[in-house]
Amino acid sequence: IDVPITKGTQFKVGRIILTGFKNTKKTVVRREFTFDYGEILDYSKLALSQRNLYESGLFRSVFVRQEASIDGDSTAKDILVEVVEKTPILFTTSVGYATLEKLRGRIGIRNENIFGSGRMSGIETWVSYINYGAEFSYHEPWTFGYHWNIDGTLTGEFQDEPSFDQTSVRVFVTVSRRVFLRGHFALSYRHENIEYTNIDVFEFDDVISPRIRSLSQSISYDLRDDPFSPSTGWMVNLTNEYALQSLGSTNEFFKTRFNFRFFYPLRRSTVLATNIELGWVDAGGGLGDIPLGERLYAGGPNVLRGFPDRSVGPVDADDNTPLGGRAKLAWNVLEVREHIWRWVSMVGFYDVGNIFEQADGMKIQDLRMTPGLGIRISSPIGLFRMDYGFNIFPQADESHGAYHISIGHAF
Repeated sequence: IDVPITKGTQFKVGRIILTGFKNTKKTVVRREFTFDYGEILDYSKLALSQRNLYESGLFRSVFVRQEASIDGDSTAKDILVEVVEKTPILFTTSVGYATLEKLRGRIGIRNENIFGSGRMSGIETWVSYINYGAEFSYHEPWTFGYHWNIDGTLTGEFQDEPSFDQTSVRVFVTVSRRVFLRGHFALSYRHENIEYTNIDVFEFDDVISPRIRSLSQSISYDLRDDPFSPSTGWMVNLTNEYALQSLGSTNEFFKTRFNFRFFYPLRRSTVLATNIELGWVDAGGGLGDIPLGERLYAGGPNVLRGFPDRSVGPVDADDNTPLGGRAKLAWNVLEVREHIWRWVSMVGFYDVGNIFEQADGMKIQDLRMTPGLGIRISSPIGLFRMDYGFNIFPQADESHGAYHISIGHAF
């Protein structure tokens, strides 16, 4: 068999023409390119550069394409980069309702392109029935000429939990970068001062003020087609956190969290989804050595939806107040998302899992099961969600189910 092959023309990169840039510095744009003048033209590099520019968050639209050389060079192709910039100053306000938080609201202001440098900073405040707080954030997209992001937040917050109140001031710094195109690697430092009050898990009220100083590492890979409403693909994440007395932490503990999500389009209007969360925290001693807010909890609007928030697992013998645990298995075994009419969808789900005082105490027969039904309504401000989960084997003082109202998918 003879297969004739005709060699095509190999082009090099000619001029790089930038259009549509009003506020953004050209150096900020060019550092996202994976090609350069005079190189052999590689169309995959053009596509990757277009993606890099769009994911920078600075532009509403980005187009990178080739054109005939304006210099008349038949061996070169000019590269035209056209963008539409976002407005750098962004004001945000939102008001909503959820079963847990009741009425809630947020307001913030953010500069998403400081002096055209690609840096971002902002401040946001929020208030609801169970919490309020404020946060200042800063984002540095490049560090010393390398594509390592630095994100920092300073947060002050009050949170009313089922078994305690928590007031905290936290500094969180993360250094991260993209790996393997769809992967993400991050290193973080946490510096947090906490005060627990109105503690219900002891026989008397007390005030506990731990200081958390920790390092954490996280790696994730995301092949979902849409991060907010996926219909196909999968995502995996693993995070390890080390709180060390050598860093100034009053409590020393190790916490690991694993999450896997998978989505499959059964047909055009139907998506099958599953989500599993595993967690483990160890402080060397007993459960009492782990700060209340660092223990593991389950139940609520996202997993084990047949229970109120944080109500699954070990409880106080006197009043059934949640104690939290050291090991977590929470599995949305199956969620069927069926689009039925225009902006309305129905959901059927089956969740299993539990919180365990010890990792070696995890037993299949102790898993709690909560099937349920829900409705989803798409709106210009997001996805409205209402679910009812059934507690099919209620224990003493437990209800036969729980309903949850929230925004966005459960996972």
